[in-house]
Amino acid sequence: MELYNEPNVKPEHKLLKLVIVSSIIVILLGGIFFLISNLLPSKKSAAHSSPKVHYCKGSIMSSTNKKVFSSCVNGDTIKVTQGLNINQGCDKLKDKDILFLIDGCEAKWNGNYSFYVGKGGKVFLKNGGKLTVKSGSCNSNAAIYFGTTKFVTCDGQTASFSFDQVNNYGGVSFAGLTVLPVKLISFTAKYNKEIVNLEWATASEVNNSHFEVQRSLNKSDWTVVGTVKGNGNSSSIIKYSFDDKVGKMTGEIYYRLKQVDFDGKNELSNVRVVSLNNTKINIGKVYPNPANDIVKVNINTDGDYNIILQDINGKELLKQEGSSSIETINVSEFPAGIYFVKIQNDEINESHRILIRH
Repeated sequence: MELYNEPNVKPEHKLLKLVIVSSIIVILLGGIFFLISNLLPSKKSAAHSSPKVHYCKGSIMSSTNKKVFSSCVNGDTIKVTQGLNINQGCDKLKDKDILFLIDGCEAKWNGNYSFYVGKGGKVFLKNGGKLTVKSGSCNSNAAIYFGTTKFVTCDGQTASFSFDQVNNYGGVSFAGLTVLPVKLISFTAKYNKEIVNLEWATASEVNNSHFEVQRSLNKSDWTVVGTVKGNGNSSSIIKYSFDDKVGKMTGEIYYRLKQVDFDGKNELSNVRVVSLNNTKINIGKVYPNPANDIVKVNINTDGDYNIILQDINGKELLKQEGSSSIETINVSEFPAGIYFVKIQNDEINESHRILIRH
């Protein structure tokens, strides 16, 4: 076959055109391959985006429980909340690294049967959950296996631990006895330049979806100011942080964490308080001081706010809404003594000490 020769075209120009055309073809083929590889579903995309929570109860090998054992995958949680009767051996979870959570009930061995989870699985007890046995049926054949290793037995014989040891500690994995689910070991709140930095850490996590960061000006009304994703299941120390931009807010701010499981159950942490000293001039003024029957509140701000009267122990005696620059509260019915007038809204949290005498 003869190649067509372009007239008056130098050989080096022909070679350059050939190189350019070849490069374009390579780029087009690469683009097609990229589109195909990203449009086709992969095994990874078919996996759970987050661990799922399954429930089982009753006879260990009931048809319902078998379906649960079959459908769960590594990282999922199987939760027992209404009691589990281990009346025959079960190896359906032998190759699955799941978290088996006994929550507020018993997993009861009604005979010397073996129960298997994957080598990377965990068994946790929560809210009084226990491993128990039918009277007179406890020996080393009533056991929990991790993979192919007999790890926990009723009496502790031929295994690393006994049922009683796991009950007393709160959980077990192939690494040994382990602590209760989502154990918060620290929680601090520090203020710096209009930002409150919150830091906390967990020693272990079970079924942990996320944390809500909640803020309050009075320890009664709470607002969610942020959400931090949890780590699902973990047996190592994990650190978290969240920055709350509070701007020019004044007074005291309270914080707490709400830990939320994948199934919606939740627990609240202890409260932390931060004193904001980013302004030396109060926005509100309270007078006269000492006061007799009437106390006036003069506030230089826009919008609504609350006026709260507290006794010296912090007990709330009166609460009223304000919207104008000057509001009046009647204190004629309160005994003489020291009181606190608090002014609050989303940006203000001031406390003024006054003396009432009649």
